[in-house]
Amino acid sequence: MNMLHGSTRLLCACRAPLLRSLALATLIVTGGCAGGSDAATTSNVKPAIPLQFVDMAPAQLPDAVETRGLMATLADLDNDKRVDIVQATESGLRVFFNRSSGAFEAAASDAVPRAAKGYAVQPIGVDLDGDTRTDLLLVMTGSSAPLRVLLSKGAGSFQEGAPVAVTGNGIHAAVADLDGDRDTDVVMTVDAGTPPTGGSVHVLINDGKGKLTDETAKRLGTATFAAIGVGLGDVDGDGAMDVLLAGDAENRLYLNDGKGMFQDAPADSLPVISQPHALFPAMGDLDGDGAIDIFLSSSSQNVVLLNDGTGRFLDQTPYVMGANPGTARSALIVDLDRDGARDLVVASPGGRFVVYRNDGSGRLFDYTSTVVPVPPAVSDTVSAAAADMDGDGDLDLFVSRTNFARGWLLINRQSKKLADQDGDGMPDDLDDCPAKADPEQSNQDAWHFSCASGADCKAATGCALVIWKDAEPFLLCTETKKSWEEARAFCKSRGADLVTIDSKERNDFLATLGLTDAYIGASDTAKEGTWLWVTGKALSFKSWNESEPNNSGGKENCAVFGAAGKWNDVPCDGERAFLCQDVMKRAPADPGDVCDNCPAIHNPDQKDTDKNGKGDACESK
Repeated sequence: MNMLHGSTRLLCACRAPLLRSLALATLIVTGGCAGGSDAATTSNVKPAIPLQFVDMAPAQLPDAVETRGLMATLADLDNDKRVDIVQATESGLRVFFNRSSGAFEAAASDAVPRAAKGYAVQPIGVDLDGDTRTDLLLVMTGSSAPLRVLLSKGAGSFQEGAPVAVTGNGIHAAVADLDGDRDTDVVMTVDAGTPPTGGSVHVLINDGKGKLTDETAKRLGTATFAAIGVGLGDVDGDGAMDVLLAGDAENRLYLNDGKGMFQDAPADSLPVISQPHALFPAMGDLDGDGAIDIFLSSSSQNVVLLNDGTGRFLDQTPYVMGANPGTARSALIVDLDRDGARDLVVASPGGRFVVYRNDGSGRLFDYTSTVVPVPPAVSDTVSAAAADMDGDGDLDLFVSRTNFARGWLLINRQSKKLADQDGDGMPDDLDDCPAKADPEQSNQDAWHFSCASGADCKAATGCALVIWKDAEPFLLCTETKKSWEEARAFCKSRGADLVTIDSKERNDFLATLGLTDAYIGASDTAKEGTWLWVTGKALSFKSWNESEPNNSGGKENCAVFGAAGKWNDVPCDGERAFLCQDVMKRAPADPGDVCDNCPAIHNPDQKDTDKNGKGDACESK
């Protein structure tokens, strides 16, 4: 861990107090200070609070299941003065209400109207209609409209607002009062392709009642380009929100005249970056001079642009981040340690999740070691949002993750006196092995198929993790082919079994996986013509192909899942793809791997009859 250094800081003397909720999509930033100097003496510098982020998702989030997460936001949805979680995923929106007990509760199925088709890629919590309640904006893909407006009815339920007359697949949005009428407007990017490669930009003006009208032609003109990400901030200190558009080939800056009319910033406002491959930018004052700076998340190399105070930016990446700034999908600029200097949180699906602390002069240092368990090298992280979720006065983080990985609920517990007998950073009340140090908190048998994410499953088994409805996990094995008995043994070694199919809905879902010849858990080996699932139950639902099962050759006793969801009977000894489903109940939890006498098998009783240190669950296999 790098120690903070540098004693002289330039701070905005009128810096805003700690925000209750800060989210990637909705952070609105302004430059300069009203009625005072932008410089602060060292006497204004606050001591930094310690940071220790502990993942509380297993203890506090319901249904903490692996998912293909997208962006998330934090906001008080039910007006109880506690911050709730809204996470977009490829299987639908997940809403968790923060309850007084400290635990989160999943929203009722009818709290948020479901989209007829498509799914949200980014939620934004903001009051659109001026009634002081938090409404939701959902940036959509695969839908008839790229932006949905959901107006709060109170108590955490929502209804559809007026439709927005924009078409295409939504990519990204940011919100602020653009035209000075004290309501919230929107700038968003829309793309016709998949995955997003950039597309049209839309300026949507609010009528004050939550109805958004596309006024792009009037306010931004036709000088738009294939943008991906949007950032809003007052870069020239005139009190009006300017627009940063980030793209794969270039970035552009548009200045606001104060009435929501935009023009190109001077040509030298942004440095020329050849092929920036920029994604979703973050804006905020990094160097403490009162001017808004820019962090460009990039798939090739992240870039930090510092503002000279007039709206002109210099590439100061080596000074701020060193020689290896890394890559990212998104980032969050926020003062985590409450010292008055804004820090940086970086999310990168294919790289590290990084927490940077600011030394006060704008230099950022990696403090990711304050996160427990230690994030993996390939973090699967998509976005981070910050808010005080436990009401103790400091900021916590919710981190959305993809590739069938569980999100992190990172609560800063450093302000509390915590017992930690093994010194691994994980408090004893949360440690899965309090007596032995294990900062990674490895516990392989606590996860579906004993792997912590889709990437972990692929590496460990060669199979693909698939989760239906954010609740039912399957393991799709198409590369390593086995006989029916071998396939079943493989599934069982992972706490699973060959899949059973008891409904048309489940069969239809499995048909979307592209299976053409994969073993499922049905056979008539016990009695010819009497088909049973591996559970011993008869088939209550059937999807046999025409003229099947026919026991051709007298040896077809096992079922396979074929094209279009149709089943056939085949000989059991042929090597084929297969499909496992997780059947193990993984509660109560057993110890972490460093304490577990059988780490690969869930055995909460830890029974060891012969006292040899190896659990009976392992010796019986």
